[in-house]
Amino acid sequence: MDVRKALLFSCVVLSGINITEAFAADRPLFAAFKQFCADTQAKPEAVKAAALAFSNKKVASATTNKKAPVSATGNSWGLMFQGHHLTVTAGKLHAPAVANMPASDSITCAITDSDGDNAGATEIAKWTGVPANAEVKGVFGTYTYQDKNGTRIAVNAPDKAVKEPEGVWNLTLSQIGQLTAVNLAHVTASSQ
Repeated sequence: MDVRKALLFSCVVLSGINITEAFAADRPLFAAFKQFCADTQAKPEAVKAAALAFSNKKVASATTNKKAPVSATGNSWGLMFQGHHLTVTAGKLHAPAVANMPASDSITCAITDSDGDNAGATEIAKWTGVPANAEVKGVFGTYTYQDKNGTRIAVNAPDKAVKEPEGVWNLTLSQIGQLTAVNLAHVTASSQ
């Protein structure tokens, strides 16, 4: 093989590797979701640490009266992630019993992509591995599941599942204008 053929062969092989790597990369919203929400299990302190690794630009903080029937705390950070402007939010919520649903405590991780990433939202929907249990105009879907030993299982009766040790995971994907958002919440029956 002469030098020109060897060089051409090397360029084709190397460009094929780069193309494969480009297709294998996750979309920005999906990559951010995994890093900030899924890998941290939506635990507020872990989400905060992950967000602060990218930006110390805290954009919002909220706390309600802890003695109120519904109480919440949360913090948000603005950051650039794979070229997208994101707001990452972590928080806690306590809600009283309503109808069949017992009083509950939730931790949540939400990501808003102001540059929009519908393809990333579609990847997140596939990641759940369960069908959407609600689809509304302007909302990609809501997915309710339990994580049992690393396997996500669809939940049809959240009021019963929330009382189990695994609790319930609720993931909502939405689009409002150019914004694409994901919200992951882990809900357990309140011990209060």
